[in-house]
Amino acid sequence: MDIIVKKPRFEVHTNYGFGASPKHKGFEFPDDYREKRRKVAPVWLRHRRAHTQHSPAEKIIENAVATMTEQSHSLLALPEDWDGEGAVRIAEDTRAQAIGIFERALNAVAVSSLSLLLSPRITAMADGSIDVRWKSPKFTLLINISPQSPSEAKFYAVNNNRQDIRGPLKFDAPDFRFLNWLVG
Repeated sequence: MDIIVKKPRFEVHTNYGFGASPKHKGFEFPDDYREKRRKVAPVWLRHRRAHTQHSPAEKIIENAVATMTEQSHSLLALPEDWDGEGAVRIAEDTRAQAIGIFERALNAVAVSSLSLLLSPRITAMADGSIDVRWKSPKFTLLINISPQSPSEAKFYAVNNNRQDIRGPLKFDAPDFRFLNWLVG
């Protein structure tokens, strides 16, 4: 007895019915197809990127960083010996690192506690460093960004129970796990 195997009259395509597939007879990709696909995003994706809505927290952080950038700009205008006792001028790199640390701190804290960190006090120090300081009834946090240590900042924090913590914050990967403990 012979077994007859019938082949189906259709082929299963992996494109799920969206456009032509290479399995259709006579279809060939143009030589530059893959290159063009890499350069140009689909219309729907370009449209989505153009109309992406930021979350309220992202808008708050963006505004707070813009405010700090404006406020800290005046630090750059301080001349050498601005305090009359030999103070060092504030460098642009130090200011940029202070803004970066501030932005990362805002992104690291829980959204419910974000309002506590929005308006720090920014102070120029005589050694050319910048202090970013938050003081509230719940906590005090001080971050010092110094041009003498280009890879890290130093922080000191005290919560309302008089528990304190201090240590370094690496610029390339700052560890802000202590913030939720501090403001919580």
